[in-house]
Amino acid sequence: MTQLKKLGAIGGVVGLVLCWPLAVGQIGERVIEDGIEEANNETLKAEIVEYDRGYLSSVAKTRYSVRDEVFKAQLEADGLPTEFTVDSHISHGIASISAISTVEDFPIPAELKTTTQLNGNTDYALNIASWHYQPEDNPDVSLTISPSSAEGSVTVLGELDFTMMVPSISLEFDSGESFLVEGLKAQGEGKKAKYIWLGEQSIEVEQVQVSDGISAAMALQNAKYTFNANEDMDTERLTSTHRVEIGEVDTTDGIVSNLDIDFTIGNLDQPSFAAIMEIYQNAVELTEQDVISSLPHLETLVERGFVLSMNNMSLTLGDGDFTSKWKLEVPEGTAGLTTDPLGVSNAVVGQLETNFTHALVDEYPFIEEGIDEAIIMEIVQESDSGYSINAQLVEGHLVFESGQKIPLMALILPMMMQ
Repeated sequence: MTQLKKLGAIGGVVGLVLCWPLAVGQIGERVIEDGIEEANNETLKAEIVEYDRGYLSSVAKTRYSVRDEVFKAQLEADGLPTEFTVDSHISHGIASISAISTVEDFPIPAELKTTTQLNGNTDYALNIASWHYQPEDNPDVSLTISPSSAEGSVTVLGELDFTMMVPSISLEFDSGESFLVEGLKAQGEGKKAKYIWLGEQSIEVEQVQVSDGISAAMALQNAKYTFNANEDMDTERLTSTHRVEIGEVDTTDGIVSNLDIDFTIGNLDQPSFAAIMEIYQNAVELTEQDVISSLPHLETLVERGFVLSMNNMSLTLGDGDFTSKWKLEVPEGTAGLTTDPLGVSNAVVGQLETNFTHALVDEYPFIEEGIDEAIIMEIVQESDSGYSINAQLVEGHLVFESGQKIPLMALILPMMMQ
């Protein structure tokens, strides 16, 4: 009897091992079906065309079609496909399924490798071979992309991380004009929640060159953009920071170097901001009704208060330096956006601090006349190190260090009328 029990147990294990690839294949098919269903939205239609499930492997064919008529028309106008069919060869593992996917009749030599756990979490790696493209209907232009890659992971909770590397992209015209990007990199992690991306992303490029066929019209070195957004779950407040850093930009008008822009949108009311984003993202073309629908949420957004802050804006222009920072705050409880907009603008408080050197003014003499006039008006202060502007925003007026007051609308209206 004991031997029979052992044989039965062994037989059960063997049976489980033999059946497990089938179970994994079935679970994997369900995971893919769920993923396809999740991919369907107003812009994209996704469907499984064919799924042939085997013992140790499966073959799937999925189709993706652009639904958005505006986007579809743009792709058609550029001679680009609006429908893609993806062939996937799937292997059944013990606790995951792996797939190698390619796009049928697609001009870019791309291959996507994915490994999906049975809970739906997926790791992916996309590789693109060297690609040279010259449109048949426009042979005067050619596009070349060097071997590139992207990899990362996606969870069933919507969390993702990614890295991307594109060594070079070159666009050339028969006229001699060209556009070159080198050292393109991107990375990020986070999740999309209620139409809002929460997390961090960055994109950087080592070099960009634009040539008019005779000389370099523009050259950019070492540029980086970083974005970060987070939500305080207790207060339902959203804060995002944006930073742009550029080592040097060389144009026919001069050289700008050490450009640094650090900007924050802080303490936004998350529910009202998400409601506004939902209206705007779901509108193919913004209508008057969409604007009317967003007004109550805008009212709430303003009433809850928020902060706009230029933490730093600095650059070197020729031999001169410029730095500036400012902050605007809409206090909580500020009501009447649609009924009393002037009252709302008068409630905004803030401060401004700007400094620039004598060398900057000497480099660009046309600035000097405006500076002289501003000094007479006691808006600009001059010192041995250069010039400075310091002001507070109080009750709709800019109050300068000298005590001089200027209504904010007196500065805004001329700019709006230009």
